Amino acid sequence: MPPPTLKNFKPSTDNSVRLWDAASGRELHRFDASGDLGGMQIQFSGDGGRLLLVGRLTIRVWDAATGIELFALNSAPNPSGHHTASFSPDLRVILVNEGGSLRLFDYASGKEGCTIGTGSGHYFGDAEFSSDGSRIVAALTDMPLRQPTIQIWDASNCQQTQAFAATATTFSRASFSTDGKNIVANVGGPPSAQMWGQTVRSFVPAGAQYVHDVSLSADGKRLLTRSSFYRGTEMYFVSLWDVESGQELHRFDEGFHRLFVIGFSPDGKTILVDDQAKPVSLWNAETGELIRTYP
Repeated sequence: MPPPTLKNFKPSTDNSVRLWDAASGRELHRFDASGDLGGMQIQFSGDGGRLLLVGRLTIRVWDAATGIELFALNSAPNPSGHHTASFSPDLRVILVNEGGSLRLFDYASGKEGCTIGTGSGHYFGDAEFSSDGSRIVAALTDMPLRQPTIQIWDASNCQQTQAFAATATTFSRASFSTDGKNIVANVGGPPSAQMWGQTVRSFVPAGAQYVHDVSLSADGKRLLTRSSFYRGTEMYFVSLWDVESGQELHRFDEGFHRLFVIGFSPDGKTILVDDQAKPVSLWNAETGELIRTYP
């Protein structure tokens, strides 16, 4: 499971990022983010040693233990907050998605490496590392042609190695399975999730108006989709799928509103749902039964 990430959070009154000890509630560090007009994303590195902030103007990396800023990455102005950044699992690279291009920076020094994309004529909706950090998968749309593809690059030299196309209006999320043998992506139209690689299959939630997100369990046997449909107002539901058969095992149709987060536990036995309008809920990934809620 990737490190925790917070997106589109409300800035503190002094425009700082704060780190607390989870056990005692004691504030450990306060990171100065002044001049960034509010952060848009926070992420720990996989070893917990570094903290990354995507601001509207810069991308900053701090030492989590000392609170010292290690470096700030040069990035295009980000007034809309659409840029994202992430550490590679092997702690070699920082990936910055600027929409029109993907830029790679050295994890240790912040020195800029290679770039994927020209910065114009296409849009990267999402970009993620494989579990070993060697490859990058991204959902790419050719803007003039409105033609979406899923493309894979070698993270060491930014050379494209594979591409998958489908009849669809949009892709916005793509990710590798843990073993790297399959790729899943959400497809905007017709609304579905698509898998390529060792297994090729479509997952179509009945009644869905749009599939917003897709997530694989660590063992690759289960898949989650987050979809919306129209019932007088836009509402969301989550479907749990069996990857081998393509069968929808369970639908978590609880009238979710503004659903933002779904995900499997590392062992794949439970599912976490956070819709920001209701208590966080934990579900059994085998039976689809509600385990508990966290008010």
